[in-house]
Amino acid sequence: EADVLTSSDHLTNTHDGDALELWPQAASAANIGIMLFRNGSLDFVDEWVDIIEKDEDVWDQNAFNDLFRRG
Repeated sequence: EADVLTSSDHLTNTHDGDALELWPQAASAANIGIMLFRNGSLDFVDEWVDIIEKDEDVWDQNAFNDLFRRG
């Protein structure tokens, strides 16, 4: 199960049917316009918010993608 779901800029399916896309085949940039967070991701969300609040020049979507790829 995923703790974080986002839309992405990935243009092809990596999985047939209704399943979640496969990682890392669907590793295009996450688009933070649509996001779902479960309780298990709260540490991730706290770190993301901390990063974007500390530096007004940081683009929230880039900060999200950097953390997301780090794992």
